[in-house]
Amino acid sequence: MLRGSRCPAVLIEAGFLSNPSDARQIETSEFRQKLAEAVADALRPKSKTENQKQEIGTPTSGTNKLSWP
Repeated sequence: MLRGSRCPAVLIEAGFLSNPSDARQIETSEFRQKLAEAVADALRPKSKTENQKQEIGTPTSGTNKLSWP
């Protein structure tokens, strides 16, 4: 899917439409918004302090948690 990309790329599978539980979540705008925010947070460069906190297991502020069934 990403082979031959001329720029950095990420492929994210957030669920499967063939799975009824996943499909119900994916169809809600709230789930899609949380997913978009979580992906953006994960891709956003972290400060040195935030990276150190993550290394010792302390969650950083603003981390979005998705609830998966």
